[in-house]
Amino acid sequence: MNPIINSIHDLKNWLKDTAQQIRQARAESKEFQRQHNGSYGSAHSKQVYLSWDYRHYHIAYCELRGRERSEIERPKKGNEPDETRIASIKDAILASIGATKTPA
Repeated sequence: MNPIINSIHDLKNWLKDTAQQIRQARAESKEFQRQHNGSYGSAHSKQVYLSWDYRHYHIAYCELRGRERSEIERPKKGNEPDETRIASIKDAILASIGATKTPA
């Protein structure tokens, strides 16, 4: 999912909306599991995808605002975020809001 971002504020609002969608998908998934003896439904797939997308946009958002990666998350070994995806998100956001260079 590629949101249309014209400002950091737009990104923050997109993150809030996506977090709400993740909570809703998680609730739907749990309800489906209760009704179908623990099997996963499409809501689970939606929740997994949204969570993955949200994670990378959240990291990019926080880094653009000056946070260190260690302040954002400490992933377990084997669960590291996709650095290429984060860099492309940051570059796209900076391009859309008119900035020219990704902060270090």
